[in-house]
Amino acid sequence: RKAPRSALKVSSNLSRKRSWLKEMKGPESTELIDALKALRRAYSRTKKRAWLKAAELLSRPRRRRVEVNVYSLEKHSSDGDFVVVPGKVLSLGSLSKKITVAAFSATDGARKKIAASGSKFLTLAEAAAKADGRKVKIVI
Repeated sequence: RKAPRSALKVSSNLSRKRSWLKEMKGPESTELIDALKALRRAYSRTKKRAWLKAAELLSRPRRRRVEVNVYSLEKHSSDGDFVVVPGKVLSLGSLSKKITVAAFSATDGARKKIAASGSKFLTLAEAAAKADGRKVKIVI
């Protein structure tokens, strides 16, 4: 027996969809793409390898992206530091130092704790546009 023509069309459509899925690689989020472009532009402008390293860490798959708690920021920074987190800041812990934190994203609780300590929070795109790359600490 031969398979009906409609069954052949469905299977060929599925194979086309699978091949399309295989072609998709890399980030799809426009926010992520913009942040990566801004970090690479900052590297080409300042020639500071910290921006390139941050872009490399941020371009990882989501399941391997950096997640840092507020207590890690407290532990690895001192007053006046410019801290870059190429991932997400989570709200566990407290912060007593006045620092500038640049991250791809942060939870609401983390943003509140950062603001309560008198620190500033910037997105990576904002930080790459404003900062010159000196004295940048990358917290992983």
